[in-house]
Amino acid sequence: MAKWMPLFCGDGKFYTREQTRPVKVGRVQIGGGAPVSIQSMTTTKTEDIDATVAQIHRLEEAGCEIVRVAVPNEKAARALRHIKEQINIPLVADIHFDYRLALMAIEAGVDKIRWNPGNIRDKWKVEAIVKACKERGIPIRIGVNAGSLDPDLLMKYGGPTPEAMVESAAKEIALLEEWGFEDIVVSLKSSDVMDTVKAYLLFAQKFPYPTHVGVTEAGAPPEGIVWSAIGIGAVLAHGIGDTIRVSLSTDPVEEVKVAKMILRALGLRREGVRIIACPSCGRCEVDLFELVEQVKARVGHIVEPLDIAVMGCLPTGERVITESGPKAINALREGERVLTHEGSFATVTQVLVHHFHGELLEIKPHGVPPLRLTPNHPVYAIVCDGKVKGGRKRWENIASVVTNGHKPQWYLAEAVNRDFVLLYPIVQGEYPVECVPEAPEFVVDEDFLTLTACYVAEGSLSGTEEKPNQIFLSFGKNETELTERVLAILQRYGISASERVRNDRNTREVIIHSTALASLFARLLGRRSENKRLPTWMLTLPKSQQVILLRTLWQCDGYIGKVRGYWRATYVTVSPTLAAQVHQLLLRQGIAASLREQRQAHRQVAYAITVSQIDALQRFTELLSITGCQLTTAERKQRTGCIAVDDRYLYLPVERVRFVPYHGVVYNLEVAGAQTYVGSFAIVHNCVVNGPGEARIADLGIAAGRGKAALFVEGEVVRTIQEGDIVEALVTLAEEIAEKKRKERNTQRIEGDTTSRGK
Repeated sequence: MAKWMPLFCGDGKFYTREQTRPVKVGRVQIGGGAPVSIQSMTTTKTEDIDATVAQIHRLEEAGCEIVRVAVPNEKAARALRHIKEQINIPLVADIHFDYRLALMAIEAGVDKIRWNPGNIRDKWKVEAIVKACKERGIPIRIGVNAGSLDPDLLMKYGGPTPEAMVESAAKEIALLEEWGFEDIVVSLKSSDVMDTVKAYLLFAQKFPYPTHVGVTEAGAPPEGIVWSAIGIGAVLAHGIGDTIRVSLSTDPVEEVKVAKMILRALGLRREGVRIIACPSCGRCEVDLFELVEQVKARVGHIVEPLDIAVMGCLPTGERVITESGPKAINALREGERVLTHEGSFATVTQVLVHHFHGELLEIKPHGVPPLRLTPNHPVYAIVCDGKVKGGRKRWENIASVVTNGHKPQWYLAEAVNRDFVLLYPIVQGEYPVECVPEAPEFVVDEDFLTLTACYVAEGSLSGTEEKPNQIFLSFGKNETELTERVLAILQRYGISASERVRNDRNTREVIIHSTALASLFARLLGRRSENKRLPTWMLTLPKSQQVILLRTLWQCDGYIGKVRGYWRATYVTVSPTLAAQVHQLLLRQGIAASLREQRQAHRQVAYAITVSQIDALQRFTELLSITGCQLTTAERKQRTGCIAVDDRYLYLPVERVRFVPYHGVVYNLEVAGAQTYVGSFAIVHNCVVNGPGEARIADLGIAAGRGKAALFVEGEVVRTIQEGDIVEALVTLAEEIAEKKRKERNTQRIEGDTTSRGK
């Protein structure tokens, strides 16, 4: 028995299924990048034509694409023509010892011949078979079996080792190639799973011929299923294997069912109904677990590829980016607007709730707080290239990921690892605003924007909550230029103001004596430090006006300097809303910035927006006309960075992923139009259904809660129904989609046959 081996053996270079020679078996192609086909073998006596045809029809209905029959005698050989006439899939003749049976099978019109090396030993007999196959375009499968190897090979290798099996195949290939025959398929089967896997890996390193993968004598279920799934699955997972047969000591229809499950588990086949759902969804307002079981029972007859998905969710406290800033998903209500993958805000039409007991996935991207969600929740991401050097994996520079054509797609959260880059959308659009919507007497110009930035950075109010009467703007004692500018703005507005220096605090204050302006700022910009914010419309002002906001914010309360020898520009606030807004303003200017939480015992949580990459710092200082950051020539040439930005997204490489236990309520959102929202700083889809663009995760989805359910087809809500109608509506839609797919497939098959006849 072979010992367990690393994922790759030898030098790890294989002829993958995309690189193998294409071989036609009837109208089914094996190899050359064709889909992995499913085979089976009849258990009837082949000469019993009616019984054999009936079993093949059952195999066809189950999804078998190539069928093999035993040809042990002349009666069986003579039955082949009659069997062939009554079936719709390619027919393979299984030949042992008697070359005349092979010739009779070829004459009967079979689509492939299979024999074991050494079973037909006379070279002239092999030549007769090869020439007959070559004349009719019939391929040959060399079926190497560990139980019937040449005695010389057993002696040479000390037993039926993988190396002995590969050499057996090599000798037979050389014989066929001697007569110019290359329509060859090879199988290397053993009842030992690891010997089988290693034999296929070794073979694929040497030969470009397609392989038929299977584990021989696997036995009856469930052992035979496990043996076959591990052996066949391991080979296929390496990119090797062009057609498969699961060998079970039971009804061959079961072989086809297991083969389909293996292919689907590896993403190599989409066929039949697959239910995607959290395994721990439980009863809350809608019992999703019971719903899934009912749907499974009702759609088991569907054979067309169809994924039905139950929503993934976010736990209590997980933040969603809304129009008014980050907000816990459990605090959201219908009618609020959330940021979508398009960089715009869309309305929440339904908040969906249920219980979850199991493990959440926590994804920590670089430069932003972590995201927690159920493993089946889709995230919008890019997979970047990496290479192992010196025992460590190293990834391409993040700037290259942005520029070299990587396209984002939807992935289930459970698939995310450190190869992934998550995407955070940048608010899109530039919309000039002439006057302040909440106070039309003020023009939205440089003066008003400067005053706004000074207040959110350094301002406070006096007076009661209902009637503030004064505004205090605090600046550094030496910030005379900014102080004088603010006083000049207020004078132009005709608003009374005074100035005082507080030596005990080393500050300079401007006191604005205006109840009207104080009330406006309280409503528009917030009163307490943790509630400070910019009005939403300022997020889409022309970028030239947003530069004024950023410049003033940094003049008031920002930092530019070296920390541990490295330059950085940082703005810190205790307002999560203002932090997210300042972060967006930088991203809109093409400046890559991180946003991190700073937690200290007995203090408010602070949020630090930091620009630290050299190219981003250069753009920051030039755009905002800020002095003090004197980069050396060597520093200016640096092009390393951990995050990147373009005009649509901030790109955030994944630092770590871990599972965390969770028992409680989880939430999801139905969002008008886009059906996406931003959880923490990553784009998520509101259900495991078709994402925007070309990404496909499921054909049909359901999101349920609060007595209602939304049904999705191709990413769009097609129906909102009551709880009691969920199963019936879901099954009806599934059958409609499956029937549509069946008709499309039949149309494509007819068109393909017409094209073939035309050629």
